Amino acid sequence: MAGGNRLRLVAAGLLSVAVITTDAGAQNDGNPLPEAPAAVVKNVRPPDGRRNERPIPLPTGKVTTPRAGERNSYGLRVTPELAEAYAAFLANDGERTLAALARASAPSRPDIRWVHNSLRAHAMIMMGRAADAEEELQNAARLEIAAFGKSLDTRALRAEARLWLGDLDGAIADASLVAEETKRWRLPTSYSNRPSDNEILHMVWQTTAQLRAYAILAGAHLLRGQADVALPWAEEAEQRFNDVHFVAAMPDAQGVLPVHGDSWVGRAQNLVFVGTARTIVRRDPAAGDSAFNAARRFFEAIGFAAGSATTDAFRAWSLFAIGRMAEGEPIAAQAVQQANAIGLIDLVWRVEAARGEALLALNRAADAEQAFRRAQVAVDTVSGGLATDRSKRRFGVSKEDITYRLAAIAAARNDPDQLFESLERGRARAFVDLLADRSAGVAQERATLLQVRDLDRRIRQERIAATGLGASPQAAQRETDLRRQRETLMQALRARAPELADTLDIATHTLADVRRSLKPGDVLAYAFPGRASDEVRVLLADSQQARLQTLTLRTADLRALLKAFAEGMTNLDTAAMTASVQALDAALGVKQWGATNTLYVVPSGDFHFVPWGALSIEIPVVVLPTGGWLQREDASAAGGRPTIVGDPDFRGRLPALPGARAEAGEVAGRYQVEPLIGGAATEERLRQTVGQGTTILHLATHGAFDAERPLDSAIYLSGPTEVRALTAANLFDRPIAANLVVLSACETGLGTAEAGEDFLGLARSFYLGGTRALLNSLWPVEDEGTRLFMTVFHEAAEKGDLGQAWLTARNAARTRGLPPAVYGGFVLGGSRTLAIAR
Repeated sequence: MAGGNRLRLVAAGLLSVAVITTDAGAQNDGNPLPEAPAAVVKNVRPPDGRRNERPIPLPTGKVTTPRAGERNSYGLRVTPELAEAYAAFLANDGERTLAALARASAPSRPDIRWVHNSLRAHAMIMMGRAADAEEELQNAARLEIAAFGKSLDTRALRAEARLWLGDLDGAIADASLVAEETKRWRLPTSYSNRPSDNEILHMVWQTTAQLRAYAILAGAHLLRGQADVALPWAEEAEQRFNDVHFVAAMPDAQGVLPVHGDSWVGRAQNLVFVGTARTIVRRDPAAGDSAFNAARRFFEAIGFAAGSATTDAFRAWSLFAIGRMAEGEPIAAQAVQQANAIGLIDLVWRVEAARGEALLALNRAADAEQAFRRAQVAVDTVSGGLATDRSKRRFGVSKEDITYRLAAIAAARNDPDQLFESLERGRARAFVDLLADRSAGVAQERATLLQVRDLDRRIRQERIAATGLGASPQAAQRETDLRRQRETLMQALRARAPELADTLDIATHTLADVRRSLKPGDVLAYAFPGRASDEVRVLLADSQQARLQTLTLRTADLRALLKAFAEGMTNLDTAAMTASVQALDAALGVKQWGATNTLYVVPSGDFHFVPWGALSIEIPVVVLPTGGWLQREDASAAGGRPTIVGDPDFRGRLPALPGARAEAGEVAGRYQVEPLIGGAATEERLRQTVGQGTTILHLATHGAFDAERPLDSAIYLSGPTEVRALTAANLFDRPIAANLVVLSACETGLGTAEAGEDFLGLARSFYLGGTRALLNSLWPVEDEGTRLFMTVFHEAAEKGDLGQAWLTARNAARTRGLPPAVYGGFVLGGSRTLAIAR
């Protein structure tokens, strides 16, 4: 509370002190929401507050939002526009909320403007517009500081946003700081006189922030698997929610604390957390019943459509967590049925996946497979449609677990076709999710892309509208109609631009189709996603048959061998590298896979880091983004002459690359073109030179990958005043058309393995722009080896057999006596053959 004033309120005969002593968030180099100090997050504890045994009051009559002319929970007079925004928000209609706030005239008081900004940010969070919400929260925090002296409720709201987005660490950090800041505050429950409007404003401000923070700490710790930490926060939040609703129900409250619908929803959700945590901590299936039943009554009383499904989902999860699978499974099935009825698809896949795990534990394999398949269908439905869905694991399962389980079931049944289909869908889903909130584009398809994104927005809104207070029974049908429109658009787009369609929609080829694309002597090796203790398995397919090969090592062993190879590289220990490569070669047994012409590899997990060129392989190895890639037709040479880039001017920010400059000069000389060197190696000049397309794009520069944010993986070029990062995101948004791309840079081949399903880095962004083949380095390779490899590769590639060119260059480097890190450091991806025009 600004100024450190005391509220003149009587609570249990004592003055309630509402002074907050620290000023976290008030100033931090202009950032109103700095990250919480680690010490606060580590040491914060729920207060040892008073307990009451008052009965839980239910809302009487229909829950409403503040009407025009009434006061809101903060005691502020509500305008017609704000009243409309409140009603729309409680109905989960984010767009109507924002539209109403946009029509409202800008309030002059910072506290009222803060209410507007906070509601706007909350609506954006609900709509999945995380980036916009983050900016809005920064503005709201500045207004909150102006009104109250610090930012509490906005930080608590950001914690809620982070919880929604699956950032549990961030949510806990923000909520912990708010909990620490408000630890000496508790809402008084008896009054000698009515507080002033300003005192009510400060009471509600602190109470709202505190309740939000406590409930978020409970929910985040539960989702992290820490029920023992979550329980005291949830129970303390329930005590304080009870205080709020007790005061609101007092006959002589004289309007001290208006309570509206969002407070009841928040309390009901927290009661779900209480019930879940009690069940798990006490390992008693009945321990949470009273809280679950109270939550259900709350949800029913306020007409919250998603409440019953949510309650049953958490109740089932709590039973699964204590090993009571048989009791939890029918409750989970009921939650799925309820979620399906209102179109809550995100909850469907999570609960079905958890139910599948329970059915496996009950030895009901056939039922488990059906549950996982229904979960997969639901995942396909929501992938890309809700950009907020970034969390890896809720109810003990993740999307990747669904792929893993379905693949394992198909493998146990010795069904290669079903195994292939499950693995391909998982990869396709990961790619669509990566680009969920981007508008990857080819200029001629921009109109279609905008139509699809608009339909996604409308589908998302109908899905959300079906789950809020006063939910529309027609929302599910409207969503179905919109989905049909989207399917029609996607069918037409896939026929014109299949790689672009893959950024928006999940589609797969059959294994039979892929096998027909393989020539005699070709083998497709599809790595099976595995856990540390699993045996490494590979699906092998040729033109005649398909089989599952179990190797003589486990996933943890493969990881250890690759780590030993990496340590040898770091220590420049050729002997250690050679020994680890020999051990890896023997363990994989690639020569027994049956390939005599081409080995096509679809990696998963640690397979992405296998140095194929370092193994004793004497045929070309081509790495594919998906198995279905083989169904794509090879494009003939098109576009302009080769474009060669080397050693940009890094303005002193990165080391110069004289070897890359020499390499670029040699390659450019072979194709008789002028390379872009030094200050000329800018993105603008690169795009101008490529124009409508080029046969070869050779980039000899620095590069890096970002495992946490794959779209930030980049190659570095010259800029007007500093280094320019050409990121995977830039390339998705503005593709560069090149038939063959050579990335002769540090680490350009690395991306991130999305739980073993896809490798999402620079390579995929070039493929989106039409690239058919790509040669890249997995790690920094020394200058001499790189120049030799590139010289031999380009010379041999003129014949059009890129696979043979890769093998010839590998052999030349190996014959020269260079270490395995050099001749094994380059990977060919995409197509084996490609006509090269000079």
